[in-house]
Amino acid sequence: MVGKKSGPLKGRQTCATAVTCPWLLRVTVLVIAVASWIGWMLPLAADETKKSDPPSSPPKIVTARPLGVVIGSNTVLTLRGHHLTNAVSARVIGLPGPLTANLKGGNDAPKIDGRDSNQIGDQELKLEFMLPSDSPVGTNLNLVVVNSAGESAPYPLVSLKECEDAKESNRSFREAQTFLPGRRVRGVLPDGSAVHVYRVTFEATQTYTAEILASRLGSTLDAALALYDVKGTVLVQNDDTFGRDPAVTFHPPISGEYFLVVTTVNERPSKADDYLLRVERKP
Repeated sequence: MVGKKSGPLKGRQTCATAVTCPWLLRVTVLVIAVASWIGWMLPLAADETKKSDPPSSPPKIVTARPLGVVIGSNTVLTLRGHHLTNAVSARVIGLPGPLTANLKGGNDAPKIDGRDSNQIGDQELKLEFMLPSDSPVGTNLNLVVVNSAGESAPYPLVSLKECEDAKESNRSFREAQTFLPGRRVRGVLPDGSAVHVYRVTFEATQTYTAEILASRLGSTLDAALALYDVKGTVLVQNDDTFGRDPAVTFHPPISGEYFLVVTTVNERPSKADDYLLRVERKP
């Protein structure tokens, strides 16, 4: 005759849930904690591996903002390109002596609508330096960035004795920014309705040239340039002379004030639509 189950066996049968079985509760909590720890650590480990992986290619500089570096002034440039965040050094070449830039940190570059990151770059790097007072004016200097895979191709720097920045208010003839021949001005046209208007005084006996540097220095801007008289009549205009960069040459019919107008023909303007305007009197 088979008797009833003993007490201990009956106790084991009732250990079916974590509530009635303390050891099962402890095991369950431990499993959940380990799973949570693994789930938290894996992304960090992957991210750390990504950061520590050596770059597969040397840096590539697509553009530097702002366009134009003033000699003798402290300059902070934001480079945009590829393989920049793992940079270990940067230097300016073309000077009598060495000049090393201070690296200020790199990040992923913000995306620009309608622009291919493969072309305009997907990373940014900030650096700081000062061109010595005996630096040559023009495009004789270049910037090189180095990572563990090698160094970038030289990126041309436009070195200037002096330079103005475009004012946000110079969007009409009435609010035109006064600009002198022989000087330079840096600006950016971040939206399709933006125009920058400059008031310039010319002499009738002289010949002048006005030129935009933008796409040649990696800017996304596709600029247009026009010259108006005080009555609002277009005297000369241009869209593309040096690639996408415009330039005009003109002989003022009379001495006096004129207006140079910079606009964009980009279908999708962006905050990376930088330009450098220069006006010269031809000898």
